[in-house]
Amino acid sequence: LNLSVQTVQPTVIEGDVQIILRTNEQGKQVNLYSLFSIILIRISVINEFTTAGHVRSNAATKFVSGDITCFERTVPLATQHMAFAGFEKAETLIHNRTTLDGVDIPAVEVVFSLNKNFKREKHQWIYSEASKVISLMSQWTGFPYPLEALRIISAPIQASSHSSLGLITLQDRLVEHPTYTLAHVTLTHSVIQQWLSNVVSVAKPDEACFSESLTVYLEWKLNEELHIVNKTRANEIESIRPQDLSIEGKDETRMLRSLEQLTDELWTVPLEIVGSSGIQLVAVTDKSTILPFTSNDYVIADPRRKSTAMIVYDADSYIRMIRCWDDTRCPANRDAVRGILRDLVAVLLTDRLPPPQLVDIPKWKAVFKFSQNNRILNGNAACCAQYAISR
Repeated sequence: LNLSVQTVQPTVIEGDVQIILRTNEQGKQVNLYSLFSIILIRISVINEFTTAGHVRSNAATKFVSGDITCFERTVPLATQHMAFAGFEKAETLIHNRTTLDGVDIPAVEVVFSLNKNFKREKHQWIYSEASKVISLMSQWTGFPYPLEALRIISAPIQASSHSSLGLITLQDRLVEHPTYTLAHVTLTHSVIQQWLSNVVSVAKPDEACFSESLTVYLEWKLNEELHIVNKTRANEIESIRPQDLSIEGKDETRMLRSLEQLTDELWTVPLEIVGSSGIQLVAVTDKSTILPFTSNDYVIADPRRKSTAMIVYDADSYIRMIRCWDDTRCPANRDAVRGILRDLVAVLLTDRLPPPQLVDIPKWKAVFKFSQNNRILNGNAACCAQYAISR
């Protein structure tokens, strides 16, 4: 990008590239701000100046001569930095500028594909949550949103979202299913990045992790105020810290040979079965084994999670496992029950269970809802559980 700029009055290039220049006559200082916008380009010179940001240009100054400032040629924009989104039935929803809690909220434009999963009337949560986050971020930072408008576009991208100043791109699958927790978390995260990745940035590229960590922390803090999703700083740190501690001090596993199936023969699996009648040790040697066992309350296989086998139960047994969670008579502690329910996710992903009967569907939903409420599942497993509950 080569620019020859006169410092007499600012210049605005509207369209694909919008450039706003602010000049300092004494020091010949030029602050450049750019924003990818619409398609057509037109150049107009304005007589008045409204500041839209204070972001310096990445281009080095080539020379300053009198009232003309020239910049070095910048690196061409890489093809992977450009994308085009096509909509069969595009819909645009525009919310005008307003105020919320005494804070100016920019105009918000939402662009999405109108299909069977995303009706027009279901768009309101996007604007409502985005405006609330903008209001709080403006109050906390003391820096109002620097632009007059924010565009939020739903597009079939691989990442969950992308945020650049003035533009947020959300994965279309998330927008189509607003019941997913991930959809709301992603939107909140992207709006916060309007400040941390654009208005404020780290000095060195290797400090990007700090910026991301601060964004996540603010996301938790915002949820404590707005109650968009069930996340708080205390709960999130409590769930993350044990994982960090377990990783510390471990050596990396060295792979000596590639994994392969050594035999087709059945393995003998030793199991410990616990109930009110005591502990019974058994060896499972066949594909189908019936074991006589009597108990007045709960029966749990491998309650201390010592076996290398993955134990799977039927729907009724998982329902009893839920009752076991808060029962002092339960032969397994909460960590063991948590592990048993997490094993269920792996079994479902490998399609080891037969299709459920209609009478069992409410039971499975109760199991997944319990897992979500007690924060047992995370990541993709939590997303799939939320989807199963909503169906």
